[in-house]
Amino acid sequence: MKKLVTWLMLILILISSVIINENVVNAVEKQNDSSEIKVPTDSKTSSHSEQLVSTQSKSESKSESKTTSSEKSSSETTTQSSSSHRDKSVIQNQSRDAIMPTATINDGVTGWQPATQTTIASIDIDKAANKSLNYTFGNSDGTLKFDQGNGGIIANNMPPRMNVFIKDNGKIVESSFKSTAGMGGSYDYSLLTTRSSTAPTIKTTSTSAQGSLTGVQYFQAKDAKGQTILKMVGKYTTIVGRVPSFTLEYLLRPSLEKPSVQQELYIYNATSAAIDGGIFFAKDTSLNGNDGVPVSAQGNNAGMYIADGKYKLFLNMGVEDGPVKFNAMSYHRNGSYSLSDYAMNDYSPANFDGTGIEVKNLKEGATVYSGSDSAYSAKWNWQTFQPDTVYHFRNDLGIATAGLVVPEAAETYKNKTTSDQKNHVQDNITIEMKAHNLGYSSEWKDINVTSKIPDELDIDPSTIKVTLNNGDQVAIDASKYNQTTRMLTVRLPKNLAENEWSSISFDAKINGKASGKTINSSMVAKTEGGTGSFDTATASTKIPVEVEPVEIEKKVLNETEKETTYQKATVGHVNDVLDYQVKLTVSSNGADMSNGVLADDLAKEGLELVPGSVKLTYSDKTVETPADVKQINLKK
Repeated sequence: MKKLVTWLMLILILISSVIINENVVNAVEKQNDSSEIKVPTDSKTSSHSEQLVSTQSKSESKSESKTTSSEKSSSETTTQSSSSHRDKSVIQNQSRDAIMPTATINDGVTGWQPATQTTIASIDIDKAANKSLNYTFGNSDGTLKFDQGNGGIIANNMPPRMNVFIKDNGKIVESSFKSTAGMGGSYDYSLLTTRSSTAPTIKTTSTSAQGSLTGVQYFQAKDAKGQTILKMVGKYTTIVGRVPSFTLEYLLRPSLEKPSVQQELYIYNATSAAIDGGIFFAKDTSLNGNDGVPVSAQGNNAGMYIADGKYKLFLNMGVEDGPVKFNAMSYHRNGSYSLSDYAMNDYSPANFDGTGIEVKNLKEGATVYSGSDSAYSAKWNWQTFQPDTVYHFRNDLGIATAGLVVPEAAETYKNKTTSDQKNHVQDNITIEMKAHNLGYSSEWKDINVTSKIPDELDIDPSTIKVTLNNGDQVAIDASKYNQTTRMLTVRLPKNLAENEWSSISFDAKINGKASGKTINSSMVAKTEGGTGSFDTATASTKIPVEVEPVEIEKKVLNETEKETTYQKATVGHVNDVLDYQVKLTVSSNGADMSNGVLADDLAKEGLELVPGSVKLTYSDKTVETPADVKQINLKK
C-alpha cells in the first residue's frame, strides 16, 4: 500500500511551457516493494490542504491540428457512507435519557394518518382476474383472533404480526401458518441479548409479542404509485416489566416494481446506555394451506422460495439492509405457540453466530428444506445499539400466481486490485449487473439493461460482456457504451424463463473524483416497450472510497496568444508556447507523503519542453529547478 507518514500537505506549483495537447500527470507514491499508485489529473485540490507543491513549465506544440488541453471538474457526490443498518442522522433534538413513544425515525414516508391494526392494504397482481397481494398487521380475514396454541384457546388480543397473503377471486392464499388466527408460531422481528442461545423462544425474544410491546399505534400513508404503506410503532423492552429500552417501527412497504412487500424494522435506542444484541426474523410458513411444500434456493444468495404448482412464495434476502445469514428448517415448539424455538435450528452451529445457506452458494432451485412442516429465519450481524441512534433491517416477501413475471435486479462489485476490503483511487473493479425472473411459469421478454456510469468510474468498454443463465458468455460491442452521455445500454440476447438469470459485467477504474466519497452505481432492467404491471427492476450498489492522500489540479495558458490566466482548457496551434501549472496537494484527511514522484510525459502527447522553464515551489517557499518533468522526486 501507499507509504504514508503523518498529516502534512505539500503544495506544488509547476509552471511549464509545453505544446498544446491534453497531458497526463501522475503523482506517484512509491512503496517499499517498488510498486506505484498513480493519482489522475482530474482530482480537485482539497480546500483543507495544509501544504502545497507547485510546478511551472513551458512547452511548445508540434501538432498540426487544433487541440484542447482540458481538465474535467469533479462533480460532487451527495450520498453518504454509513455503517450497515445504522443511521445516526435521523434523530433530531432527542434527550438521551428520554423514552419517546414515537422517536424521530426517518422512514422516507410523509403524510402518515392514523389506522387500525385490522387495516388491510393491497396491490393488484392481475386486476382483470381479480387477484391482489394483501398485507396487514392483523389477520387476513380482518379480525384479531389469536390461537394461543395450548388446547386451541382463541383470544381477541392478537399481537401485531406481519401478514402477507394473496386474494384470488376472494380466496385467501396465505404465506404464514394460521394467517386467520394470529400466526402465533411466527416470531417476526426478534431481539436476542444472549449471543450463545440455541433455542430462543417467541415469548422471550419477539419484539411484537404480548407483554414486551407497549404504547402501540398504527398508521397508513401513500407511496409514489398511490399504494398504501402501513406502519406500527411502540415501545419495547427486552425484560418484561422494566422501563422500555427501544422505540420500534414495523413497516409494511409494497414494492414499486413487483408483487412483494418490504418487511422492515426501524429500532431506536432511547436510553443513555449502549445495548448489545442481535436481530433475527423467523416465520412459520404455509402456502395455500400446504405446510409441507419444499423450500428452494434462489441463485446468487438472493433468498429462497416455495412453490406448490399454482402459487409461488418468495423470500428475498439480498436487499439493502437485508440479513447476512438465512436458512429454512422444521418448525418446532415446546408447549404453546409462545414457546416456539426453531429460529436457530439447522445453522452451523445452532446459535446466533451459526452460518446458513449463504455460505453454500446454492444454485437456483436447489432444495434447502423438504420436511413436513417448514419454517425459515434470517439473521443480521451482532452489534452494539448506541444511544440516540436508529438502525434499519429489512427482508422482502412476495407471492406470484402462475403465468406472472416477477422482474428482479441486483448489482454487485468486486475489487480486483486490493484484498483489504477497502477501495482506493486507481483501484480496478468489476461491476456486475444482474437480471432475474423470479416469476412463476412465465417468461420475461425483450430485456434492456441501462446504467449511467458514475463520473467517479472510468469504464473499459472493451470488457463489457453478458453471462447467460447456463454460464455462456457473450462479448458486447464497446459502442454500447456512450462516452459522451456515459450511458451503458445492453439488450440481453435471451429472454429469461422462470428462475433464470443473466448478467452484464465490465471493468472500471476508480478515479480521483471518488476520493473520500461513496460511489453510487445503479441499473435498470426493463422490458423494451413494456407497459405491464411488472416489467421493470432496478438495483444499485454503494462503493465507499478511501480518502486519496494526494490530489492534482492542472491548468494551462497560451503564452503565444498572450493569455494571462491559467484555465482548465485553451486552444492553440502548432509552435504555440503553452504554460502549464500543476498543483499537487496532500489532503489534511490523509497522511504525509514520502518518496513522492511527479511525472508528466510530454513527448507522448506531442509536446516539447522549453529548456530551463521548470520551476518547483514547495509551501515552505523552497524552490527547485528540475531539468525535466519526466520524473521529479519530491521531498516529504
